[in-house]
Amino acid sequence: GSPAGANPTPWLPCPRREGVWCAKYGDRISASVVNQRVPFSYSDTAPGFVVSPGARVLCSYPNDGGTMSKTCASAPSAAPWTRTDCVPGCHKGGSGFKNEHEGPYSPDALQTMMYQHIKYHSYDNNDRCRQGNGCRYNEVVLDAAAWADSLPGVIEAVFVPKAGGATAEANARRIHAALLREYRLPAEAVPLVTLDLASSTTPFATLPVKPMPALTPDAAPAPESEPMPAVCEAVFSPESKFWRLWGTRETWRQSAAGERQCWEQLGGDAYFERAGKATQCDVNWFEGAQGELGRVESRAHFAAPAPALLGFDGDLYRVCSAAVGKKTWWESGKDGDFNNEIAHRCVGASRNILRLLTGRPGWGWTMCQNLQWQVCAAKGRLPGQRSQGALEFATAPPSLMLFEWREPESYPCDGGKKCAGRYTVGDVFFAEACLFVRLCKNGRAVFDGAAADCDFDEAGFAEFKGELKARTRNLVS
Repeated sequence: GSPAGANPTPWLPCPRREGVWCAKYGDRISASVVNQRVPFSYSDTAPGFVVSPGARVLCSYPNDGGTMSKTCASAPSAAPWTRTDCVPGCHKGGSGFKNEHEGPYSPDALQTMMYQHIKYHSYDNNDRCRQGNGCRYNEVVLDAAAWADSLPGVIEAVFVPKAGGATAEANARRIHAALLREYRLPAEAVPLVTLDLASSTTPFATLPVKPMPALTPDAAPAPESEPMPAVCEAVFSPESKFWRLWGTRETWRQSAAGERQCWEQLGGDAYFERAGKATQCDVNWFEGAQGELGRVESRAHFAAPAPALLGFDGDLYRVCSAAVGKKTWWESGKDGDFNNEIAHRCVGASRNILRLLTGRPGWGWTMCQNLQWQVCAAKGRLPGQRSQGALEFATAPPSLMLFEWREPESYPCDGGKKCAGRYTVGDVFFAEACLFVRLCKNGRAVFDGAAADCDFDEAGFAEFKGELKARTRNLVS
């Protein structure tokens, strides 16, 4: 997993999509039942969550269940159960639940598993699973989909082990603050606690958290603003690579200090005027694709109103392929040119995507063209969109994980290629998702999937323009 504190949303299951190392485990979450007789956890120092008894259990083991080898999905983006006799993290069919010895134990046999754990495994100090703590914990496998649907209520507290020390407490406080901010919760709704596994009477103790400033009796409350998603705070941080996506030297190469930026190549402030007012939307955003679709003067012929579809390329391909009844590129043995196929399939699916494949001077893809397309999409002005801000996401923005931003594995950094000084197609979707938060008055609702229409914020665009120009002007090599 990621280092403690590195993931801003550790309460979310791993996203199940191509290019994410943990995607095939995104259909389950592992936990442990701890009590006076078996006071053992997977880690003696890492922060974690106290889980509600209402969490849906798939199975359990009286020891480490070796669950990483027990996968069911045929592909990261496939449904969790591709075979009805397979349960993620539990079994692949055959004998199914055993309810004895090493397990797996069925969801209704948790008590039996605990008896087995206490009787045979609680004093086993053989570190056969190399976790450094004797492997004396049990493993309870939870349904990740049910977990995600039950957030934040499935989490009763954030804990930090007493043995974790100052570093673990600092990480726990970051996680706790981010969780409260993400779900707009008061501190008492999900307390921050210490966990003392050596105490048989009072294992939990509440840690104080910084209170919100109190209002004076005659003070009027300030308007409540929507908090920035934690992952977007990282995307827009001053040192983020986001500010290096706008160069012109080479596509997919992060820009350097002094490099000409793409808006300078497109007219400077005149570009921002066009982009912000969405005056250049009726163009061919599929230019360069094969056939009639790719001609400069062509416009895509959609059979129905075509909302703007955004997401990682693999998810865009999957959604559009399903809509036209075709296999994905990977399922069909990577048949045909990926970009050309996705362009034609999404048009067939009546979905607007950005796929500029042209080398025409001044019109090839850059982040500036991407921003211009996104504003057109937000205002409902793409060809065939026919609806104010009709937006769809093939990849749900709340599923974005910070390690995907920090260590991307999409093109051109796929297949283990070195990625120093580069950015990826996946990074572009991070930028798009987070830009909606800044460019729409209801940006948080758009990001969360609660709104399909962007209430475009002219002031937000102007503020972003100013920050973009300032940060790129001050880049250091």
